Amino acid sequence: MKKSLLLQIFLWEVIFFQTVSGTNSGEDEEYDLTLKINCPVKNLQVGDEIPIVFTITNNDSLDYQYINRNYDRSGRIMEYQLLAQKKDGGKVPDPRENVQPGIGGGLSGEAIISKGQSFNVTVALNRWALIKKPGKYTVTGIYTYSIEDKNARTIPDTITMKTIEVKSKPIEIEIKYRSSKQMGKYIESLQKELKQYPASNDWEIQKKRETIILKLDYTCDKRIIPTLVDLIYLNQHNNDVFWAMEGFRCYLPKTPEIRNQLLDTLRKRGFEGGIASVLESYNCDESIFKEILIKALNSDNPDIILDAVLIAQNHPSNEITPLVIAVAKGRTPNNPKVSISQIARERAMYALAHNRTDEVVEALNELKNDPNNRINKAAHSAIEQAYTIHPIYPEKTDEEYTAMLIPIAMNPNHPYRMALTMEILRTRTEEGVEAIKKLLENPELNIPIVETDSGVKAIRDLLRSPDKKQRTIIAEHIEFTYKTKPGRAFKKDDFPDEFQERLEKRKSGIIERIKSWEN
Repeated sequence: MKKSLLLQIFLWEVIFFQTVSGTNSGEDEEYDLTLKINCPVKNLQVGDEIPIVFTITNNDSLDYQYINRNYDRSGRIMEYQLLAQKKDGGKVPDPRENVQPGIGGGLSGEAIISKGQSFNVTVALNRWALIKKPGKYTVTGIYTYSIEDKNARTIPDTITMKTIEVKSKPIEIEIKYRSSKQMGKYIESLQKELKQYPASNDWEIQKKRETIILKLDYTCDKRIIPTLVDLIYLNQHNNDVFWAMEGFRCYLPKTPEIRNQLLDTLRKRGFEGGIASVLESYNCDESIFKEILIKALNSDNPDIILDAVLIAQNHPSNEITPLVIAVAKGRTPNNPKVSISQIARERAMYALAHNRTDEVVEALNELKNDPNNRINKAAHSAIEQAYTIHPIYPEKTDEEYTAMLIPIAMNPNHPYRMALTMEILRTRTEEGVEAIKKLLENPELNIPIVETDSGVKAIRDLLRSPDKKQRTIIAEHIEFTYKTKPGRAFKKDDFPDEFQERLEKRKSGIIERIKSWEN
């Protein structure tokens, strides 16, 4: 599934209960900008950091105000993108192509350039392209900024933005051969350099360590594994851990050999949340996570338990559920004297919401009445999330409500089109859900429920759209919404008060927003 779709799906519910806004320095016209890129370093070898300098020049009579930042918590700054092609024209893989998007953003300021002025930003091509072989490569830069889209449908209290891309002319770089022996010496030199800068709260030291760890990552060589593992276990600084994990997720090959090495590390050195999280990129069978989580949740170490319940959120199973319930209730299965932190209890509750059993429902109903206000709030929040991820489908559709959703879902220019398409999907009966699944396989099927359920009919029509891109997007939303989840299906009497309150709040909030658009 595309990353942009994942972000949209996880965040879309917020849309209806807050004002959406955007800024572009008060302008709604495209700027006359040009972008040139260059690589200032010569004689680059395989495994080297490949710096590419972006030079953005303002040719407009208006001053150009831009966000000036040099890092992003997600791992790369999305305003500055790079594409690399092989000599034969083939695209070089993106190291983050199969990596889930993380939290974005970071400290930034604003800067201005007038007509004829420029600013420079240096980006490592390695963050955008996996270049692991010698040869000549063509590189193109893309700089993006946003302006208000005046052509989009106007909705009160909202601003619809559109992204403008400024492309550079391609440049050619050459990456030279580096033997295995030479690579080994290069890695050793980086490892020695890293030891010269012990972990510190000093910002300059942190940046130097980050630069060295990234250079290790860019080698894509398995000889960096011991260093990355040590960085994760030492956990001396968040940036150290983040870039060490990036090495496994983005740069090292996803081989059974490395997967088994990580598993052996967990078994010998003990559970570590970062290593367990990295394993999620290595095509592990769920039985592996079950094994390591059972051992970790039976630990007497509260720090290990804290990490384990976070990983358990992504790997629910009936076997670990009793252990997670114990943590949620503030105790360990084997040693009642071990103190469980509140954050571990909260994480455990969210893990329970991902795997519903009768025992889970009983535990969450008990915890929502806990005298500790923070705990009972977390229980209510976990129940709310559970309903978001695993919706209950009504026995009967609300046709009047569906009728309000359909015009927006069918309007290709409406900015909340896909959000309300998902609402249609989530509010079908079980019979309607099964019909939509069949239509996903073959939109030309004649299914009787189409005549009685206008929502199913709307989804069918969208799947029959002549626009291939739109058909693909609808199909992706259907697959995500109806994806089989662990645990039994919800029952209406699991959390009756929360279910009814959530249903009414959700529906009334969406209706209120739709009516505001109409006015």
